[in-house]
Amino acid sequence: MQMQPHLHSLASGSSSLEQIVQLSSATVIILERSFHIWDQRRNLTDWQMTSVSVRDAVEQYMMPPHAAAVRKAVGTAVHIYEAQLSTGKAKLSFKVKLPFSLKLRRASEGSERKAELINTILQLTLEHRLRPDPRKRSTMVMVFGVEPRCLGMQVS
Repeated sequence: MQMQPHLHSLASGSSSLEQIVQLSSATVIILERSFHIWDQRRNLTDWQMTSVSVRDAVEQYMMPPHAAAVRKAVGTAVHIYEAQLSTGKAKLSFKVKLPFSLKLRRASEGSERKAELINTILQLTLEHRLRPDPRKRSTMVMVFGVEPRCLGMQVS
């Protein structure tokens, strides 16, 4: 299997931010799944299985409708974020000078929007993971210390 055509289709967004976020989400999902594939096979073969595990994870991720669902969900979140940003910029464009307190408020609103986007993308990535063996701990928990329940999500 050639992986390059699959990797190019992982990020198909209209903006650079959307493409970066889509690729990042896909990478986390694929790498977590490849770890679980490798973990299941590591006793059977040698370290060469790592590349096969990644290839298998990419194939599983690209199977319809999974990759499309991730792209759509992430794209929607980014579009909402970008719309909020452009609305905020439009309000600023017709005002010549803002008092310092308003500048600080706008800056904190922008930070809040970024934090909301990051949280949303993290939730979407966790929701769209390729489910490994539920009896084993999640790579997200082991590596990042992120438990899906702490984000208000149901673990199925």
